[in-house]
Amino acid sequence: KKAGIKLRTFNMVGLPNETYKTLFKTIRMNFKLAPQGAQTAIYYPIKGTSLGDKCYEEGNVDMEIQRRIKEYTYQSPLKNNKIPNWVIVAAKWINAATALRSGNWGLFKAVFGLAKSKLWTKKRITPLLGRSLMDCANLNEKKAYLDGV
Repeated sequence: KKAGIKLRTFNMVGLPNETYKTLFKTIRMNFKLAPQGAQTAIYYPIKGTSLGDKCYEEGNVDMEIQRRIKEYTYQSPLKNNKIPNWVIVAAKWINAATALRSGNWGLFKAVFGLAKSKLWTKKRITPLLGRSLMDCANLNEKKAYLDGV
């Protein structure tokens, strides 16, 4: 930081055998680092990779959830009995927010700028009560949803 080098981190959460302790350690590490940017992905098993193949072979993939997932950014099809999916998703966003510690308020301003411009009227906020962006199945549906908000 003293040399002016901007640190960005990329982390993956929800890996097989993830525990609350390892999840917390990931978030704590990024909090201490205070990176300029922190990107966090949720693990998704891909056939043809050593870890993905192992997950399928050991029966750790919930095939019904996998069929329903349209975008793996918000959910993992792993059968991880140690941590509920909502905790993994929350950890993803909490970890990404650690970048705010670096003083990088650009992201924060961008999100609230979008909210102010698109959402800050009663007419536009009402549709949000019945449906959220995460309910949209694909990118085109998300764009249409945001355009209508």
